[in-house]
Amino acid sequence: MTSNNQLAFDDPPSRAYARSTDPQSSWGAAHVASRNVTQTQERVLALLRIKGPLSHEELITAWRDYWPDDKTSDQSIRSRCSDLAKGLTPLVRVSERTGTTSHGLACRCWEVVDHGSDSHLEA
Repeated sequence: MTSNNQLAFDDPPSRAYARSTDPQSSWGAAHVASRNVTQTQERVLALLRIKGPLSHEELITAWRDYWPDDKTSDQSIRSRCSDLAKGLTPLVRVSERTGTTSHGLACRCWEVVDHGSDSHLEA
């Protein structure tokens, strides 16, 4: 995190990683994931890593705190979070934590999936 409550995303990571012991299919998946993770998804992941688990409302509030001038819509933030939960190797999942909406209703919370303690390391 940088000063003034800002995350550094001028050049977001655009690369997924696989361990040297992972099968070739994991390397292929990492390559595909590298091409398909957008800046919005990178920001969602960063917020969930730092502040998660979060409900969609909490995620959007955190987004607006970190990037107050950003014009990304609330729906786009929710959709990118949900997109990260799909596929063969989801990057986020529904947490066991239940949140509460601004209307007092129960809601899901999202968290980053831990694919192993060294899954972020490049071989």
